[in-house]
Amino acid sequence: MEPETIKKLNLFHKRIGRLKENTDFFQNVTLNLNFEQGSGSRVALKGPDAKTIKATLVDFRPFTLNDEPVSFNHICNLVEKSIDGPELKNKVREARDVWGKLLQRKQGSPSIGGMKMQIDSTELLSEDNFEIWMNTDYFHIGDDKERNLLERMEQTPFGQLSHFAFIDLVQRMCGILFWFDKQVIEPLISQSHE
Repeated sequence: MEPETIKKLNLFHKRIGRLKENTDFFQNVTLNLNFEQGSGSRVALKGPDAKTIKATLVDFRPFTLNDEPVSFNHICNLVEKSIDGPELKNKVREARDVWGKLLQRKQGSPSIGGMKMQIDSTELLSEDNFEIWMNTDYFHIGDDKERNLLERMEQTPFGQLSHFAFIDLVQRMCGILFWFDKQVIEPLISQSHE
């Protein structure tokens, strides 16, 4: 394997180590929906606190951005081009397939954690929900349409459901990254030292 490739794999592995340090983020997330006649509905989300979420997202985000050297898609492409053995290539494809299924980019299937969410006449896909929270709430101001949508969502129990689904998705995506690092990246780094 080329020295530049090994350098990129080592960087990926190092950044995974940083992501794993956010242990408070990786706890069970629960959502309770309560409805009482005359009182309406109440939604309670229990999971990592806001500071923990923000800290984790700072470490997680580079794996999702195509122009970052540790982008999951970039590293998958790099590994597939750099190896010959079918075993590791299959693991790369498996990780990429699960990543894509989590983001569910197709209309008509249960889109968020097995639930179909719709705002007005628009079906909210898992990838859309991810982008709304990442880009409109946590990292960017977003355009007027996205900000308006997020503000409308946050005023209803739907917003808490949507945020729950976002946290759950990020936890699952991190799980894929951890598995990929252990099953693919670590063995390649070890082989490079032999």
